[in-house]
Amino acid sequence: MSISRREFVTGVGAAAVASGVGRVGQSVEKNSQPGDASAVRSPGGAKDKAAMNDYQAVIERLKGPLVPITVAFAENEELDLDSTQRWLHWIVDSGIPMVWLTYGQSRYASLTDQEIFDLTRTVGQVTRGRCILIAATNFHWPVHQCRRYLKHAADCGADIVNIQCNWPCRPSDEAVFQYYRDVSDGSPLPLFAYTLSIPGVTAGLSNAMLRRILDLPQFIGMKNDSGDFYEHRAYLETIREHGSHFVPITGGSMMSFLWGYDFGAQAFASGYGMIDPATPLAFYRHLSGGRRDEALAIVRNREEPMLAALSGIGGWNSLRVGLVCKGLFASWRERFPSSALTAEQAEQAKGYFMKNGLI
Repeated sequence: MSISRREFVTGVGAAAVASGVGRVGQSVEKNSQPGDASAVRSPGGAKDKAAMNDYQAVIERLKGPLVPITVAFAENEELDLDSTQRWLHWIVDSGIPMVWLTYGQSRYASLTDQEIFDLTRTVGQVTRGRCILIAATNFHWPVHQCRRYLKHAADCGADIVNIQCNWPCRPSDEAVFQYYRDVSDGSPLPLFAYTLSIPGVTAGLSNAMLRRILDLPQFIGMKNDSGDFYEHRAYLETIREHGSHFVPITGGSMMSFLWGYDFGAQAFASGYGMIDPATPLAFYRHLSGGRRDEALAIVRNREEPMLAALSGIGGWNSLRVGLVCKGLFASWRERFPSSALTAEQAEQAKGYFMKNGLI
């Protein structure tokens, strides 16, 4: 997750069932072509209706602050699941209602497939029955590996799985749709789509493509790394026009949620919450309670100054120093390709956290 990632925003509409299905009321045309939403079978029967109710119940819980799961590494660069779990207990005990695994903060680029499976099991032991867990596949996994992970995530108590897509490889819209449709076939859990925009490389998910994904009822939301403001508003408008219960989320700041709230946002991801979960909780209470000035003051006086102070000393990576000082992480070590802070940067970060009462 980069320093500028933001909020969690909602659309409107209906999610449905897991098992190669289509939107309620659709029928299967025998001559329909692969990739055509009309080829997806509509659900039917008591089991499918129960699944739809389960999906709707999950959507209704997607409100308030979400904290990205940051993973710890030992001094020898081994994955430190004990520290990760200790930190996550603290986050959940604080009242944070949602967490997610993600390519950035969860360091998927640094982990083996087995470590991702182990990490999912570890966080599921903490979150099961206590808060929403949005697990995630890796960017490069083929369909069969994603399906294997979906079953594993369900067994571990995850509520949703984000199907991450390798947008830097510039897949076509058709290839993305086929991938999502194939992965979602028979999924035991509701799913999130993923979009990433990199200037000069990829624009990520188009609104035309989003409309097709909205016809896959297993998908109930999306992690949006394509743009926190105008791009996100366009996604929200597309969802609203389609009439779907579908929740796009951008990940990282209260500031963007402050803006997005007027366009229908109902929840947000907060990088700040990784070191101080009480602040995004207070921010959300103010904003949802109609106290916009109080919410704005939190952004101006806490979040924006921290983003500015940390941007030159490792960004979000600097938070690991604070977690060590709190006794939650044993080390602020990183694993390649991420870079650990220098001793000088760590002292700068520690000084900022102490000065502002964060440790």
